Formats: sequence, structure tokens, C-alpha cells
Amino acid sequence: ANTFIEAAEKPVLDMPPAQRALVLVSIIVTAIMLNAAAFTVTTILPQMQGAFAATQDEIAWVMTFALLATAITLPLVGWLVPRFGRRRVMLVSIVPFTLSTMFCGLSQSLEALVFWRIVQGAASAALMPLGQLILLDAYPRSRHALVISLFGAANTVGPILGPLAGGWLAENYSWRW
Repeated sequence: ANTFIEAAEKPVLDMPPAQRALVLVSIIVTAIMLNAAAFTVTTILPQMQGAFAATQDEIAWVMTFALLATAITLPLVGWLVPRFGRRRVMLVSIVPFTLSTMFCGLSQSLEALVFWRIVQGAASAALMPLGQLILLDAYPRSRHALVISLFGAANTVGPILGPLAGGWLAENYSWRW
């Protein structure tokens, strides 16, 4: 009986406490940035509409296609992880997400913006489920409630900070920031 309890208390990923904390901070920052990027767009749609002389239907593509890309790509995560590993899929998702976010701000046409939002949405699909899974693997069962609570808080902070920061940046600088 004690062997079972000891096995349940041992995390799947064996790492020193400092590395475990770094994993937690990295995944929390990723969750905040992902949600902030997704929800910032809702605040700056009017500025983007004016910048591209787009109709309301056309500017809605910016949100719609990103959500569709995420929805289409999400089931593929379950197929990609066993073939390439969690770490590789997570890292390969973070890089295009970050670059596509930058290219969204650099877009010179509505078509380019929609394209980069599709890339951003597709790249973001793996970040949330894999982030949660990595946290559960990095911490013992007795810490799961704590780390998932922190992860959940990060997923709440991003949608709050995104529109606030996006609105402030759009008013003081440009929607591109």
C-alpha cells in the first residue's frame, strides 16, 4: 500500500525544484500571452477596420478565421504528441505563435492579417492542453490542485489584460502594437 502512495506522489517528470518552478512560470506566461493575444483583437477591431478600409463583415474574418484554425488544429494535437513528443510539439507551437503575432502587427493588408491570424490560431491550439499536461506531469499529485489553480488564474488574467493593454496601445500608439 505504501508503494502505491509513494508512486502516486512521484511526478512523471523527474526534475529539480528550480526547474519545476521554471516550467510553471513558463507555462503560466504562455497562457497569459496566448489569451491576451486572442482577446486584444476584440478591442482593436475598429482601428483595424479603419486602417484597412474594411467592412464589418470583412474585419470579422480576423477573429473568425483564427478561431476556426484553432478548432481545426486542436484535434491534431492528439495525433502529433505520440509521434513527436510533448516537448517538441509545445516548442514547435510556441515559435510560430510568437512569430505570427509579430507578423499580425506588421501586416499591410487585411488578407495578410487574416493569414497571420490563421497561423496564430493554428499554432495556439496545442499550447493550452499541452501546458496543462506538462504541469500535471511536472508536479506530484498532491500539488495538482495548486498548479491547475495557477494555470486557471493565468487563463483568467490574459483575457483581462489583453483588451486593456490592446486598447491602451491602440489609443496611444497604433493598433499594430
